[in-house]
Amino acid sequence: MITQTEFTKMLTGAEIAALRARYPWAKLDDGKTSRHARAAWNLRKELKLNFPGIKFRVRSDSYSMGDSIHIDWTLGPTSNQVQAVSRKYQYGWFDGMEDLYNFDHSPESQAVGEILGQSKYVFEQRKIPGDLIDRVGKDLCGLQRVEYQGPYTMHLLGNMDGEPVEQHARALLWETPFAPGAEYAGVRYMTPEEHQHSPVGVFAVVLFK
Repeated sequence: MITQTEFTKMLTGAEIAALRARYPWAKLDDGKTSRHARAAWNLRKELKLNFPGIKFRVRSDSYSMGDSIHIDWTLGPTSNQVQAVSRKYQYGWFDGMEDLYNFDHSPESQAVGEILGQSKYVFEQRKIPGDLIDRVGKDLCGLQRVEYQGPYTMHLLGNMDGEPVEQHARALLWETPFAPGAEYAGVRYMTPEEHQHSPVGVFAVVLFK
């Protein structure tokens, strides 16, 4: 009968073999590159493969209490879409309630660290141009027949709406992926089916040309 430690080691070995097959291009540990720098290299490569045509800036940093990877890009995929790729490159999470960093010792995480590398933190920052936010804000006002008076125009959704139109525009763009080269062409109301799956306060869909 095998012990729990031996069983976990077997699972980790199986995960490592699966990742080797899934990521044949991965930069492996050469004894010279730090774990977080190697993770940044592999993450940059994986993002490029998953989102061709989108320019990502991926950099790694180290400091006395750990290390981190920072990703930033303009438009392109949503933050949630990028996080679906990047979250495995972080080897734990910070618990604010207990003021404690928790390490993920699962076989899956251990295998990622072995094959791809990992960092203590991974930060994603999606940039949305200010002029696009303004254009979407104006079009949302036009859709709702509200006079546009700048980014702080109020009551887009009625007198009980306490958010400026700028926030509504940001919320819509935050949920909208942009294909490479896509050009903004306006907004339309969501269909009832689309609205069932939309975040609270988002009522429109971005159009492209």
